[in-house]
Amino acid sequence: MIVECLIILISYRRPCAVLVISIQEMNGNMEKNSSMIAVVSICSIKAPSLAEKFETWFLDDIVRYVEANEPQVLLFQLCKNPTEPTEYTVLEIYASTAALKSHLSIFGSKWQTSLMEYVSEMPKASLLKVISPLGLKGNVPTPIAIVAKLPVKKGHGEAFEAAAQAIIPNVHHQEDGNRLYCLCKSKDATTYAFLELYTGSDAIKAHGATGYFKTFGRSIRGHLDGRPNVSQLQTVGSGCLRPTHQQSTSKL
Repeated sequence: MIVECLIILISYRRPCAVLVISIQEMNGNMEKNSSMIAVVSICSIKAPSLAEKFETWFLDDIVRYVEANEPQVLLFQLCKNPTEPTEYTVLEIYASTAALKSHLSIFGSKWQTSLMEYVSEMPKASLLKVISPLGLKGNVPTPIAIVAKLPVKKGHGEAFEAAAQAIIPNVHHQEDGNRLYCLCKSKDATTYAFLELYTGSDAIKAHGATGYFKTFGRSIRGHLDGRPNVSQLQTVGSGCLRPTHQQSTSKL
């Protein structure tokens, strides 16, 4: 299962103590300090009426600061659940463990108190190792995000990764409507996740209709330990996206 971490679950009364726990767990789950790390954080605000105020605060205070002062944060995208008006997800990608540690320290000192004014309970964060290129492309709005979690049978991680790595370059180079497509995994290699950004529903349909995606789906059936859990989310704001991939010239 995805490793549950106290990334932004910093205790309201004892931030330093819990921050130490989160960093210790993070070090135990990442093989190298230089590995890219993805964090998927989920929180619920107290009431739908707070949505606009929460989004404005998050974008103006947190995202704007991250964009200006944390160059090693490659993505910091706020998303909302279109069917649950109080649920938000933050997709985060860090260039290294050190970048995540730095962000945690800043978060605890600058935004923790304000966050507690909006959320109904402590957010939950999943920590994953990024194991593929990101394919981040800028300059185009990306209104749709997808988090696709796939449970993989124990001992099948290597075979699953091989099948997944084969599809990723095709997505990056052939799908201009896709702006992020990266593969991540849990420490025990039994849960994998694709983090994805799209320019719209047509881009998602085009992705699903490609021959390489269909081949990928067939090739991993024997490796899955249950049905994939796919969440389609609506992005809020630009998300401090730092492009890592040049615009492709070929189209579907």
